[in-house]
Amino acid sequence: MFEYLRNDSLEVNIINDNVYITNYLEVLSFSREEIKLKHKDGIIKVIGEDLVIKKLLKDEILIHGKIKSIEYG
Repeated sequence: MFEYLRNDSLEVNIINDNVYITNYLEVLSFSREEIKLKHKDGIIKVIGEDLVIKKLLKDEILIHGKIKSIEYG
């Protein structure tokens, strides 16, 4: 019931030096150069320099730093 209201699709928004990701499951690893997140369909890698987790909630994360790439697979 009300399954259509449930949104568990991955969302990635990049604004300046910030990456805002919603609907991830867990943080697998993090360093100043790479942050790995688990999603129901795979792994998200944020690669960059001076990466910092600025906001960490159950299914939302805000990463700040010089973003070089984002990989999903």
